[in-house]
Amino acid sequence: MHHIGRSKHREVVYDTYGNVRECKKCEYYGVCTTSPRGRHISISEHEGLFKEMREKLSTEEGKEIYGIRKITLEPVFGNLSQNLGFREFVLRGKEKVRGEFSLMCTAHNLLKIAKFVRKSGKKLGELLREREVLSIGAT
Repeated sequence: MHHIGRSKHREVVYDTYGNVRECKKCEYYGVCTTSPRGRHISISEHEGLFKEMREKLSTEEGKEIYGIRKITLEPVFGNLSQNLGFREFVLRGKEKVRGEFSLMCTAHNLLKIAKFVRKSGKKLGELLREREVLSIGAT
């Protein structure tokens, strides 16, 4: 395949490759692609990073770490973006984004506490008093 050109999509640069003449001669033309220009592939400028990460995740240690992350961290980000609508930061700058993210995490944690309290069938004050008694008894 020959380098055809470069394009940019969402701030990521892609190199596009293809070979129209060879593609049309191929016995799979029409099955592989129906485009009259033949088959094209686009490769991200970050392909090397993707490859490194795939290799890292294919190791036993990587599988173990991602397995834990998958059940502890990813659901939180899914909830924040999908259910609570936090898809992008409104503010700019590291300090402001940290503050905004802290507010998002606080909202998530408050919802988790509210769900726990509802499930318990008790009032928040009762649960806190029980917890206080338990912690005093433990010392």
